[in-house]
Amino acid sequence: MAHPTVSIGLPVYNGEEYLPNALDSLLRQNYEDFELIISDNASTDRTPDICRAYSAKDRRIRYYRSEVNRGAVWNFKRVFELARGKYFKWAAHDDECYPSMVRCCVDMLDQTPTSVVLVYPRGEIIDECGNVFNSPKDHIASSATQPHLRVAHIFRQLHLGYPFYGLIRSEILRKTRGYVHIAADWVLFVELAMWGEIREIPEVLFRVRRHPDCAMHANKTRRAMEAWHDPSRKNLRVLLPFRLALMIEYLKSVHNTQLSPIDKALCFITVFALPPWEYFRAVAGKQKEEFQRILNLWRRS
Repeated sequence: MAHPTVSIGLPVYNGEEYLPNALDSLLRQNYEDFELIISDNASTDRTPDICRAYSAKDRRIRYYRSEVNRGAVWNFKRVFELARGKYFKWAAHDDECYPSMVRCCVDMLDQTPTSVVLVYPRGEIIDECGNVFNSPKDHIASSATQPHLRVAHIFRQLHLGYPFYGLIRSEILRKTRGYVHIAADWVLFVELAMWGEIREIPEVLFRVRRHPDCAMHANKTRRAMEAWHDPSRKNLRVLLPFRLALMIEYLKSVHNTQLSPIDKALCFITVFALPPWEYFRAVAGKQKEEFQRILNLWRRS
């Protein structure tokens, strides 16, 4: 398959427990013109064996393994660097997709103007056993003509960040800063919103898994989360307060865009004008203890 329409990038580290379900859900898609790129970040469990077994059965799978764990940032970027498709989708090793997810996203991107840069379906939150226990409240879709209005809408409507696993135009994603080490999904949404419109499919086609071993639960301190993103940062002596670090990432994204001077200035103002509590709006829809934990990390930093 030289040039598939869709590239799906799945970064993984020690994902043996949920990986087979994630892979099965992707390979059961009723849209077949895709490649599945798996990047194994030096897993020490059965992940390599699972990946090799699946890649031997399906020619759409391209499996790569690093002998050294280089962190989530490197791994998320790597799967996109290896992508060849017109559209790109990240996939988590512990989430699941309904069989029509990819087709519905492709159809919408094919049928909408190129000004639409991201399409995502509605989702549901499942536990480690696959039981549905909540519905994400993210509704970040916006067709506003002015970039700063789309950015403001992101700040008002972002909660869990699951639209990160929607379908993105690869040519636009290559122009962004991609996956960064501070709130990568939030920052990417803001940058994509400056590049174009975002659309939502009003149908539940995606399952977000929350379990004790997911990164947010397993890394209980800000420093641990930094090390998970990039092991070279594990010995950092200085960590900026979360709100300040996030604002800097937003401002870098505004600077990175190719907007007109007026539009860029309006986006800068939108970021600067954001009230402090809005920086935590994206976690307000999660369990209360998660929100409190992040707030406490911010205070301690």
